[in-house]
Amino acid sequence: MSPDAPEEITAAPQAAKLSDKALREATTADFDLVEMADFQTVEGVPGALSKLQRAKTRDTKEGDDKRGSWAHALAELRQTQQEQQERERIVKELAEQGIQIVVWRAHRENDQSRLLADLVTDIGNPMTAEHHAKCRGHAAALVPGEVEVEWVCTDWKRYGHELTDEAAAASKKNKSTPEELDARRKVIRYNKAWRTARGVRQEFIAKMCAANGEADDATWTLILSVITGTSTGFGRHASHPKTELISAFLGVPDPNKDRSQWNRVKNPYANLIATTPKSRRWRLLLAQVAAMFESEDMHDGAWRNVDEDCVTWLSFLQGQGYTLSEVEAEILAAGLKRYRPARQKK
Repeated sequence: MSPDAPEEITAAPQAAKLSDKALREATTADFDLVEMADFQTVEGVPGALSKLQRAKTRDTKEGDDKRGSWAHALAELRQTQQEQQERERIVKELAEQGIQIVVWRAHRENDQSRLLADLVTDIGNPMTAEHHAKCRGHAAALVPGEVEVEWVCTDWKRYGHELTDEAAAASKKNKSTPEELDARRKVIRYNKAWRTARGVRQEFIAKMCAANGEADDATWTLILSVITGTSTGFGRHASHPKTELISAFLGVPDPNKDRSQWNRVKNPYANLIATTPKSRRWRLLLAQVAAMFESEDMHDGAWRNVDEDCVTWLSFLQGQGYTLSEVEAEILAAGLKRYRPARQKK
């Protein structure tokens, strides 16, 4: 029996749900049963087949038997699918309420339509969707690449609204430049890509923390360097009573789920510590260190101004066999150039 045989047996029922057309495409693409099962879950997403084919080609070319590029491509497709479904739900809900949907614009400083966030009520309070609901210009715009609704008045002057002081000042400036619009679109794309990569990365971390036997030298070096070092991030994280990430990485229920910060379990992993063999106790330390990096250095805005700990963490994961997503690879390259230029010259 091949190493992948158990996975393929498990995947077979899901793969059998492929439509006839998708099955022919998957067969032509030489997908195995595991890949067919993955494809079936996203076959309705436009471009799914070609995206997965490119990922499979990269994994094969790089000798990645962990399907790293495939995992990232699949995560992106599932995120797109989830967003499509959520947007369809939102559109349906807005239609049922009789609310018109207008085209989203990155900037409306000099437009006849304005975001409600730029407007005030008759007595100067912030304009909300509830306040504005009866206005004939009441509308919604769906932010591209996000499952988010921005509330808009289609003609704020006609319907007698006033701008906030900040919005009024912005209206006196020139229109946004192409560079400013590109910067806004980049933020949207990178935010989405960074968040999507997180799920794949954290799944890889959980697999590392489930490994048998002793940790390798690189893992021990990282653990000991963080714990014995002067990192403000580790000290800050250790002072927090949260255990969600550590539990997820260890594959155990969170002992503090549904508990307030004032009612935490004092020794949350006592049973796990008592039952873990000596050769695998490093996993508890790695889970704690990983939780620190993920919460302190890999948050949503981390890609904007990468710090040295982010570079250390991504470099370590890559060394352990993790396949970086496109945005992670770009951020790591920029971080290495900034913090470790000597390494780049070798």
